[in-house]
Amino acid sequence: MYPCPMLHSYYQRCENQIPRRALNRMIDQAMLKDTDCRELDPPILRLNSLHPECYAPHVDVTRAKCAFGRRALPKLRTELHSEHPRIVRQAVNTIADLIHNPESVVEAIRLRIPDRLADLLVSEDPFLRERIGMIYTSLASQSNGGSTITGNPLIVCNLVKNLRDDLDCVRLRAAEAIEMLARNCRVAQDLCAFGFIDLIVDRIIEEKKDILVVYLETLKSLLDCDQKIHAIEIGTMDKLVMLLQRKDEDILVESLACLAILCSHPVGKQKSIDMDLLFVLKTFLEDERRAVHTKAAGVVAFVTITTPGKLRALDLQIMGRLLELAADFHCRELQLMALKALTNIAEVPRGRAMMLQSNTMFIENIDTCKDEATERHKAILMETIRWQP
Repeated sequence: MYPCPMLHSYYQRCENQIPRRALNRMIDQAMLKDTDCRELDPPILRLNSLHPECYAPHVDVTRAKCAFGRRALPKLRTELHSEHPRIVRQAVNTIADLIHNPESVVEAIRLRIPDRLADLLVSEDPFLRERIGMIYTSLASQSNGGSTITGNPLIVCNLVKNLRDDLDCVRLRAAEAIEMLARNCRVAQDLCAFGFIDLIVDRIIEEKKDILVVYLETLKSLLDCDQKIHAIEIGTMDKLVMLLQRKDEDILVESLACLAILCSHPVGKQKSIDMDLLFVLKTFLEDERRAVHTKAAGVVAFVTITTPGKLRALDLQIMGRLLELAADFHCRELQLMALKALTNIAEVPRGRAMMLQSNTMFIENIDTCKDEATERHKAILMETIRWQP
């Protein structure tokens, strides 16, 4: 999909010289983000490219012609109507740079520039299709930009067309725009009304890795809009289980995260029992990659809320692996999910007897790094084990 596998990932070449944990902490600090210092061996996070991949002759993306002050966007809007492709490309490039400024977003919406770009979104020029998809991603990141996009059915329709484009890079930019829109709860409800859950579920099996990961991230946001039952009815869980056959870590992590959301609903829990999901998850609990077995433990924690789930977990003998994961204090999420799953299993007399007989001392010695939530879950587990009818 990318012209060069190392595109805008120059820091990955430093992996042998600089520890990944230190590298991620430096990047997070530069981006004003919080870092989970308990993660000892994290993956190197890939930087996203802000430059288009499609070639545009006679357009220098590093130089933009722009009018001064408030005259800039009105003049660019006029150039969007030009008959010369080169002028249109240059105008689109300049708008893409200006639109990162929230004040420019407000001005662009007032001038109805997003509506004008809707026609160019399905242009025969792949450069314009890709670049305008990036503009809509920037617009969607602003508070009033998302509602402007979903308020125009033509923009949404053309974004859907680009999701089926022949070029991978165009499909990727359209998918990123939809994912950014889905981050806003109100806009995500509009996307659900447009039928984007059905669209994503239909395409996740056949799509390539980078676009598929974006689809799964979008699906996580849309499922939070009370759409879990509909997603289960159209076979989302079956297709997510099919994705678990792939070996790529990013795909596995996102697929398991979507399964966890679906299994949080009673209908999803029953569906997981019917399809024997715990048998599938046992493999991923044993996976050596921390991100994979963390998300798998999260799904197990939801499935084992039901009595059939608790009994099936005991039959599969996954309690030992959950105890190992609960002792991994380097990942807070993993500890919480493993402790919650163990608490669910301990609610069954057979599971409680097994832990009381062999694992009480081990659980008491689990290091929680003095984390309040982890300490509370550990205490609940001990109370459940020692409870007597």
